[in-house]
Amino acid sequence: MTANPMPRLVRRVFPGRNPLATYGDRLEGAVLALGVVVTLFAVPVAGAIGSEIYATHESRVEVEQRSRTQVEAVLVQDAPSMSGASSSEALVERTEATASWHTPDGTARWGVVRAPYGAEAGTAVRIWVDLGGEVCRAAAGLLRRGACGRR
Repeated sequence: MTANPMPRLVRRVFPGRNPLATYGDRLEGAVLALGVVVTLFAVPVAGAIGSEIYATHESRVEVEQRSRTQVEAVLVQDAPSMSGASSSEALVERTEATASWHTPDGTARWGVVRAPYGAEAGTAVRIWVDLGGEVCRAAAGLLRRGACGRR
């Protein structure tokens, strides 16, 4: 038995003219070699794809950070309780409620915001608003059509 496992692995992948090597041994070696080659190619490809996705999202986040700000909204009415919510809505644990807030330039606004189920009037909720003071429905990096301001 050798102390170095590398020659044993090479003999297993490439049995050569070994008279004891069967067709199954050669097939096993070919599959092992193919697996190593695919892995060696897949790692850099996955890294390049991940890097590209990261760069795309990073630029989107920068744009959103320049065009949005977080403010505190105060509920003007109680949020609905969870008792009437369907099971899929209960998983989110947030519902819509009417609130008022001040835009970054100090203008008072009011509208519908996302709030915890059962929150009472007067509860402060952090929301994201665009430069015009309209509520943004999506968090950073999760843009949807009509995510900020428009309904």
